[in-house]
Amino acid sequence: MADTAPGDAVSVTVNRKGTERDLRVVLKNKAGNTEVVKKEATQAAELLGADLSALSTEECKKLGIKGGVKVSNLSKSGKLGRYTDMEDGFIITRIGETSVHSVQDIENALLGKSGGILMEGIYAGYPNTYYYGFGM
Repeated sequence: MADTAPGDAVSVTVNRKGTERDLRVVLKNKAGNTEVVKKEATQAAELLGADLSALSTEECKKLGIKGGVKVSNLSKSGKLGRYTDMEDGFIITRIGETSVHSVQDIENALLGKSGGILMEGIYAGYPNTYYYGFGM
């Protein structure tokens, strides 16, 4: 399956109550369509120095949160890597008073800001809420 992408048709064998059937299915992305999902390279991602990706509804349910954006590939050239001890896998749930559900929410929360920024979030598998602050 690693060689496939949304929109590809694949054969799947299913076994139901001892009866095998071959089915032809078309793969879809998390949004339920056949478009290839690309990482959102945004001004916020460049400023923060990390890849940002919104969590799926299923991931949010599993973590017990309403929404969030996962941070990965932190770079020392960005604000998060340079001024915080944040680690890959951090899930941003709030910036200041703004709840975060998408990368666009991060863009909006940081747009035109100056001074200090406080990010709130979690790490999957850890019970605490974590806070990171940095200056714009």
